[in-house]
Amino acid sequence: MGQEKPFVAIGRIYKAHGLHGDVILASYSEAEDVFPYDTVCFKDARGGMLSMGVIHVRHVKKGHFRIRLEDVEDRTGAEGLVGREVFIFEEQLPAVSPGEYYWKDLMGIQVQTLAGECIGAVESIFRTGAHDVYVVGNGERELLVPAVDVFIREVDLERRVMTVDLPSGLADGDAL
Repeated sequence: MGQEKPFVAIGRIYKAHGLHGDVILASYSEAEDVFPYDTVCFKDARGGMLSMGVIHVRHVKKGHFRIRLEDVEDRTGAEGLVGREVFIFEEQLPAVSPGEYYWKDLMGIQVQTLAGECIGAVESIFRTGAHDVYVVGNGERELLVPAVDVFIREVDLERRVMTVDLPSGLADGDAL
């Protein structure tokens, strides 16, 4: 038996659309008007993955796409998908530019200072209007680290280490 391919969640089926089996997908991606996938996957009743071909995609509004899938031929079939998370094979993800990272690759990465002191690991990430913010925790406290070059000095995905240069107030747990 071969090793199972890793999957990445890309969105959730929001609602059925029309009579011919179309669904509306609410995307998790920042690429709000692009849906480049020709195959998507859903968890089946036993937790395995069911792959479906994408026949047609239309951008509806920011982060939402109308999709027609193989073997979903009517509204009843589409309604059966409502609420289900949509996955792709990890290998389908587009390459990122140098200095850009997928959130999934940063989760759990160890965070250290320029002096090599470990201050915790990335526990979660959230967006703000200007940039992402990394929530770095060590079991005792959390630091909110803005994902900007002035603070994030290096990300080494192979070693799973992020090196940061934090002002003393932020490094001590104070807010900026």
